[in-house]
Amino acid sequence: MKKTAKIYVSLASISLAALLVTLYVSGGSYIPRFFFRDEADTGMDFFNSLAEAASYGCYIVYHTLYPPFANEVFHDLAHLLPCDIRYSLPQSHQKIVDLRCTAGDLRCHQASLLLFIFFIMAYCAMVISVIIWRFRDNVKAGILLSLAALSSCGSLTAMERGNIVMYSMLFTMVFLFGYDSESRGVRWLAFASLAVAASLKLYPAAYGLMVFLIKDHKDTLLQVIHTILLSLDLSLLPMLHFGGVQGLALFFDSFFGFNADPSGEDFTRYGMKGIASHFSSDLYNKTGINIGAPSALSSAMLAISLILLLSAFLIHLHFGDNGWLAAFDITLAIVLVQPKSTDYTLSFFVPVILMMISEEDNLKLRDIPVFIMLLIFVLPYPTTPIRDAIDPVLHHVDIIQSAMILSVGYDFAVCLKRIISALINHTHHGHFMHQGPQAPGPAYA
Repeated sequence: MKKTAKIYVSLASISLAALLVTLYVSGGSYIPRFFFRDEADTGMDFFNSLAEAASYGCYIVYHTLYPPFANEVFHDLAHLLPCDIRYSLPQSHQKIVDLRCTAGDLRCHQASLLLFIFFIMAYCAMVISVIIWRFRDNVKAGILLSLAALSSCGSLTAMERGNIVMYSMLFTMVFLFGYDSESRGVRWLAFASLAVAASLKLYPAAYGLMVFLIKDHKDTLLQVIHTILLSLDLSLLPMLHFGGVQGLALFFDSFFGFNADPSGEDFTRYGMKGIASHFSSDLYNKTGINIGAPSALSSAMLAISLILLLSAFLIHLHFGDNGWLAAFDITLAIVLVQPKSTDYTLSFFVPVILMMISEEDNLKLRDIPVFIMLLIFVLPYPTTPIRDAIDPVLHHVDIIQSAMILSVGYDFAVCLKRIISALINHTHHGHFMHQGPQAPGPAYA
């Protein structure tokens, strides 16, 4: 097994063991501090979606946030529920929320609870299968890495919520593992997976930029067109029974309205808005300096970060670097650009670190800090007890936010250094070329 794989698996095992010990020592009180703070809301991303997509009014009645294809998935799953349950669901989101911990809670019914269990089990089985396929030359390493991936912070929180983002990450992983495969069939499957991922959650569409790294594949353009058409089919066809144009307009209205809503500070964790809010709050608490609303600061920081990440991506493209570096830049941009980026969006770093591990033979010394930052993003370490005992700076959110800002700066700095070195070497090479052949010196006996 490769060294990076051993390090990742070992640290994942230690982190998971520390988390379990923390849960045991705290008597279970640490659970809502690692997962979602509302102990009565476990799995409700799944059950709320199941209830709201059971009818055709998911946009007109419930104003749900999921894209059409995601609602189509939950609509089909809801038809596995008994009719008496399906037809008795409330006709408003708030009433569904109010049913929690009552007899009408879907988590109290056998059929819906079994659907949730199947939803999680299918995800776990597919993740294990995809990672073992990627590391098929060493099946033992693939099994261990798949278990480490499932125990990542992002995956654990996504499963606790039952959020469909975990399937979006899964199909994104398939794309990242196969977009540059030598097998034509694998490449077509990879691009189809990207269409599914982007239809479940919108932001994985950004990984389409990876096509610029593909070389010597004549059918790449056809695959891109196929991906776009498939994404449109998966997004538009469900709208035929979800309210048509009106439903689509309501979806975008709800989507942008939710992300623009300044309430719910606990949700603004890893997006640039959350980082700016956290920074301004710490600045005020420690120095008494109040910079007012952090919106202008977050907008400026986000613009700068995206420019730096785009520049780094283009430099990686110019030098023909390994795909994991470009995927790292895209994932950072995806997390930073979301106003309400939460723990489960960190799951998209899992395929990136697995890509890095599979390409260990081509790693450079400069890639070590990026590997450390990826570990920070994916390991399920329990920092809250450490924070309580030592210093607030060790909070899980503080660590990840700091690592994200450092990642942006470090990646751009390394790329800029490579560009400068290449220009210097090119200048020196041109200087010697223009000097022409030198006259031979005097001969000595």
